[in-house]
Amino acid sequence: PATGQSSWLSVDEAAKAVQRIYRKKQAQDYGHPSFEQMVRALRMQNEVETKYASNPERLSSMVNYALLLHTQCFDFMNARKLYKSAMDVSPENPVLLRAYGIFLLASIESPRQIVLDKAIGMFKSAELRDAGRIRFKLTEDTMFHWAVICQRDNPLALLNYAIMLQCIVGD
Repeated sequence: PATGQSSWLSVDEAAKAVQRIYRKKQAQDYGHPSFEQMVRALRMQNEVETKYASNPERLSSMVNYALLLHTQCFDFMNARKLYKSAMDVSPENPVLLRAYGIFLLASIESPRQIVLDKAIGMFKSAELRDAGRIRFKLTEDTMFHWAVICQRDNPLALLNYAIMLQCIVGD
């Protein structure tokens, strides 16, 4: 200590303290899920695959499994097939409209202007059927937000979350 200052922390402990503070500041951007939210997200993700395997033609099974592939596994090819199948079953479901709209924007398909217009139309249609995102709130928390919490360095998780915040939440 050439400056005459000393600390009761060792160099390693001080480095860990600085890292902890920095990580906490970084995590503030995404929020801190409660224990109940963590359990709900993990339970939903664990059950989605088994429910789809047992009932692959059910709309909720298709949508939830497509969301899992889209937001957690980033398997866009299989997610696209499931979203299209679900749209054939129920093209008016507000959760499906919002999720598929986010997927279309995240997958950057051509022609971009047509895809953008289609996604915006889906968001407007979903808002008419589910004003205030009441049905979509669980999907926001357990899929999109949870993906960013678990994989905060993954650019696709961040892209999905950013599109959701911008186009659905309006943030």
